[in-house]
Amino acid sequence: MISSLSKKQIRDNRIGLLLDGKVDAEIVVVGSSRALNNYDPQVISKMTGKKTYNFGVSGSNILFHENIIDLLLNSKNKPETIIYNIDDYGALFENSNIIYRKDVLFPYVDSPLINEMIAGQLKKPLIATFFSKTYRQNVNFINGIKFLVYGRENPDYKTTNFDELGANLLVHRPQDPIPVFNTVGYDISGFSQVPEYVIAFKNIQMKCRANNVKLILSLPPLYAASSKGFKEMIVHHILPGIHYLILQDKCKTRHFSLILII
Repeated sequence: MISSLSKKQIRDNRIGLLLDGKVDAEIVVVGSSRALNNYDPQVISKMTGKKTYNFGVSGSNILFHENIIDLLLNSKNKPETIIYNIDDYGALFENSNIIYRKDVLFPYVDSPLINEMIAGQLKKPLIATFFSKTYRQNVNFINGIKFLVYGRENPDYKTTNFDELGANLLVHRPQDPIPVFNTVGYDISGFSQVPEYVIAFKNIQMKCRANNVKLILSLPPLYAASSKGFKEMIVHHILPGIHYLILQDKCKTRHFSLILII
């Protein structure tokens, strides 16, 4: 009951569409808000002649991205190519604004694979979730109460204004401030790489390779010069044969046309 209520009230139903086999795209974009807001599936489809879908999730980290890719690789319509957007200052570092988005998965906890993912993140005994549906569903209790009290989730300009291809593209509005290009870039000199994130990054590459899915790693412009040393750091962790695009120095905007060799 709780999952059914949550599914009806949330605006991001892309996980449900994927589980139901209704995401049938040859190319899928994965990442955080920089993927969700900036990669236009229609443009990529027009350039490549292949159906494209956007699975970016705002504020999500690399552990969450690995699990989204797990879902894609286990789906009825496995994509041919995954474009994985790499966040400059969030990919391999702790960042309080970039987290594992359990809340996006909670409404679909009835799925064995998603249940396993959530149990792992919450450190719940997985076997107990098989014997007790209540125990499995208790992660959804707060969401269920919230939706009962407030009704359907309100739309958000930046995070839940999805088009039919999963994207939430940001178009500059008259009331929005004009962004100023950061010529210095972000300072990551004091950041330490999180070993778990590095492992997840390598897992993403190995899983795609094992499933014969082409993986393209993309480091896009963030309306700032590239962070000193980050490109070298991330390239160090890219496995042989994996395609990657460094776009930060190519243009000075977050909105760009992605030219891919697919």
